[in-house]
Amino acid sequence: IYFHLREWKKSEQYYRAAVEADPNYALAHYNLGNLYDERGDSGKAYLHYHAALRLQPQYADAHYNLGLAFHQRRDTSSELP
Repeated sequence: IYFHLREWKKSEQYYRAAVEADPNYALAHYNLGNLYDERGDSGKAYLHYHAALRLQPQYADAHYNLGLAFHQRRDTSSELP
């Protein structure tokens, strides 16, 4: 709810709590990636999209958003920032 209300601090607080409670929670990493992408922090977004993909390699939305993030930066490498 906080994400959709664009309340970034509260969104980050709850998504981070979810990751801390269960580091293997791919959806929480994906949501953190989306949050950081919205805030313009592509470095943190990449890290969380990659974390989601390590946990669920077939996570199509994470692949898609990671590709968009690379495209927005015009980055064709597979290296993280």
